Amino acid sequence: MAGAAAAATPATPLSNDDIGFYTDILILFVLLFFTVTALPRLFARLSHRTAWKDGWIILRGAASTSISKFSSANSSTFSVTRKPTYKGGLSRATSEKRLGGMGSSESETFESSYAPQSFNVNVVPHLRAARGIQGHEPTRVPSYHAMLHPVSKLVTARYAGYSVGQYAILFGYAALMTVAMFLFASPVSNIKRAGFVCISQIPVVFALGTKNSLVGWLVGMGYEKLNYIHRWVGQLMFVTGLFHVVGYLVKWTKSGVLPIAAKNQFWGWMAFGGLVFCAILSLPAIRRSSYTIFWHSHWIGLVIMLFAGCLHVPECIPYCVAAGAIYGLDQLMRIVKSHWVTATITPVPEMKCTQISIPTLTRGWRAGQHVRVRIMSAGMGPIGWAEAHPFTIASVSNASGQGDGLTLLAKRAGDWTGNLYNLSQGTPSTEKGLGMGRNVSVIIEGPYG
Repeated sequence: MAGAAAAATPATPLSNDDIGFYTDILILFVLLFFTVTALPRLFARLSHRTAWKDGWIILRGAASTSISKFSSANSSTFSVTRKPTYKGGLSRATSEKRLGGMGSSESETFESSYAPQSFNVNVVPHLRAARGIQGHEPTRVPSYHAMLHPVSKLVTARYAGYSVGQYAILFGYAALMTVAMFLFASPVSNIKRAGFVCISQIPVVFALGTKNSLVGWLVGMGYEKLNYIHRWVGQLMFVTGLFHVVGYLVKWTKSGVLPIAAKNQFWGWMAFGGLVFCAILSLPAIRRSSYTIFWHSHWIGLVIMLFAGCLHVPECIPYCVAAGAIYGLDQLMRIVKSHWVTATITPVPEMKCTQISIPTLTRGWRAGQHVRVRIMSAGMGPIGWAEAHPFTIASVSNASGQGDGLTLLAKRAGDWTGNLYNLSQGTPSTEKGLGMGRNVSVIIEGPYG
């Protein structure tokens, strides 16, 4: 639609392309601000050697075959210290009342004999040694929420699924898009502006939507915590694209050239169609009920939109190249962070879940992180083997590489996890205490978070 000009566009201090470019530059400065605020906690984390390894790539190691080895090797070095006896535990009045008024000497003897005892078993050094941790305890830098209390209590208050701070970011982003659309331009005479604002957000929506997000690395957040901004930017792209299309339809209708002008904008219609396809099939109801449909519609719609957009206006090409570079880097990192290994899947009927054990992957993650799992088996269904699902890691990373391995618990909640549970009940290759298990090939990607 941007290629049609029924009337001359008024001259402005900045071109439409410049407005889109400077909008992205301003977004980069905002990102720089949040990056600087995250630096103290980043430096505190990287001040320890293990932080340079854990949390980035899962590494292989020798699986532990016995837990008693650690206990026997270190049992003689445990130190037990006794704190001074607490004398205020029992009063004379209480003792006499319980013993039915016995004499004062007997009461004092009872108190000294049964005063509470306190013992301190110092096992922290041995636990740290077992995990291969050396040096002092991690340096802790308080978060800004803690330092700004009680103001932060207002910022973190949640309404309708989002915190006040998140609402501030979303409304601030919407305000920036509004200014970019109407700065030095009339919404009636310069309808092209909305289209340029729309295409300027293509690299942004890719940067916020990839698993190995550069934005997440800079601000110290996982991709899942930035996803709400990714969805919001996509919605704003749809709004600006819709404004661009409707504006031209109204303009062509008033000029009486609608049939001819609409036919000349084939690639514009294709680009907008790809955007609409993404928007409709990304609705929360569809995304939650059928993630597979959402995922496939997402990449199909994006490919159509990017390809047609470049043919619609040449100014779209640099933004698409930037988005392609971001996506290519993400795919490269996903390959680097992936392992094709053999896992043992075991049903846990009491918890209605499946335990996934990979003893050969022993280190490289932090507490609370998750991995994405692909089960390479025909038992997962026609396309189930191609689906990657996230699961929180339920085991501890061992710095020495001799831990019990990576353990996941997959709750039976849908088709994919149901197929996984049924698959684990098939022909067993091993037996484990409470249930039967079988070996399958899996692709583990991560860690993330």
